[in-house]
Amino acid sequence: RETPVPGNATQMLVKVIEKCSRLLQFHSKSSYVDNALLLIGKSFYYQQNYQQAMQKFRELIATQPNSSFILESQLWIGKTDMRLRNFASGIDVLHTVREKAIEEGEEDIAVATYIEEIRYYLSIENYTQAIVFAEELLNVSTSRTKNAEIVYETGLMYFKIKDYENAALAFKNVERYSPSFDVEFKSRLEYARAMRELGRDEEALDVLKAMRSEDK
Repeated sequence: RETPVPGNATQMLVKVIEKCSRLLQFHSKSSYVDNALLLIGKSFYYQQNYQQAMQKFRELIATQPNSSFILESQLWIGKTDMRLRNFASGIDVLHTVREKAIEEGEEDIAVATYIEEIRYYLSIENYTQAIVFAEELLNVSTSRTKNAEIVYETGLMYFKIKDYENAALAFKNVERYSPSFDVEFKSRLEYARAMRELGRDEEALDVLKAMRSEDK
């Protein structure tokens, strides 16, 4: 799910829109016009004002064809389509953006398209397809911390479809990356659960005892 914007941030988004709108009004030839349009679009998006967000992202593409933010704006158009439940259109946009992002070495944008699509498949409980995209994502992301999270989440998806063998393998593989303490702890705990589901109770117990013996 989209993380809600904290209450105090809502007023800050209003200020961003006001200041960027003033820049567009009084400095329309400024080199910051594309940046201002993108920031206004993102602010509307986080306010859940998706129609106006879409308008700003499209305005940037239409009026600033040489902007370095074109691809990012297209990503946000895809994300906004998904929030507006224009799923077919949104997925088409995300696929197009992903291909271009990979071609141009824009890893963060490519990763964002995968996350958005995985989020969609999770929302309709198509865990098998979500797993396919999560495993593809591992081939694109170079962040060892993020990859640890991806593998952990993949394990949870395998749990949803009761594929405990692959769930256990995923939770075990988390340690191959650079997990945060929380991800490492949760993955080891879920690994023990998977072992129990597979009838390997002694192994599960050994994992839990080893975790309990560690200071933290």
